[in-house]
Amino acid sequence: MTKLSVAGMIFLLLVAAGTATGFQASEGEMDYLIIDVDPDTVTGPWLNATLEGLGYTGTYTRDTTYFWNLVDYRTVWVLLGVSPNTSMISPSQGSKLESYLSSGGNLYVEGGDVFFWDPGHGGWQKINEYMGTVAQDDGTSDLGPVRGLENPLIPQLVGQSWDYEGGNDWIDHIEADPTPAYGGEAYDVLQDADQYYYTGVAYSQGTWRTFASTGQLGGYRAGT
Repeated sequence: MTKLSVAGMIFLLLVAAGTATGFQASEGEMDYLIIDVDPDTVTGPWLNATLEGLGYTGTYTRDTTYFWNLVDYRTVWVLLGVSPNTSMISPSQGSKLESYLSSGGNLYVEGGDVFFWDPGHGGWQKINEYMGTVAQDDGTSDLGPVRGLENPLIPQLVGQSWDYEGGNDWIDHIEADPTPAYGGEAYDVLQDADQYYYTGVAYSQGTWRTFASTGQLGGYRAGT
């Protein structure tokens, strides 16, 4: 099997979001917005360069006021970091993401605490409902290697694997919601290959699509 690069996985995420049919956004739109509030910036700069290299146009920012300006972007990527260096999606920011998704947006959220810990400690409470996830546990410090699972949204992930060198403390354990609150279908697509907990969930609601990742995409390395 040909090894899938992490850049290739990013392209597949865009395919799953329905935004890779062409590199030209509609008039007044841009392809992507990266809001990088990860204190360690593990994924953001590299992700921006990768998307640019794929021919997409967008905005990379560490300015959280962009949560109030999502409508101009076909995809939004929110990067929050991994404990102990994390940021949180506030309830007001979460409300803006909810409106963006309800209007047909596509959202990637990456963070080690955002799905299990944050909703009960001042973070976006409805994140799991909108991302098609169930937060199982506050997690462990043993993520990696990671493998791709069979699923209909990003079938090219099956059989792929990566080593992981990103942040690795209190990585939330998540899984696909079998009965998402807003309908549609959610799938477990990435899994820790040793401990067998899920670290990536793809969700197609019908109006919007999301991808939830508890590990940092910038920490993935070509595996075996």
